[in-house]
Amino acid sequence: MTEPTPEFDASPTETELLPPPATGVAVIDNALAAIDVSGDVAEHPAQLAAAVDLLQQVLRNPPEQ
Repeated sequence: MTEPTPEFDASPTETELLPPPATGVAVIDNALAAIDVSGDVAEHPAQLAAAVDLLQQVLRNPPEQ
């Protein structure tokens, strides 16, 4: 006999409410802050891909500090 499973709670957790980590590189920090995973799931891959592309560009050509 299986026990009933509790209802799924879709409310945000503390982790989801935290700001993105700061890298100290403004271009990367801005790209990470622009990612909004609370909206339409179909938009997530495009947002994440744009952030990864920017990160790759910065790693290839680091800004002078």
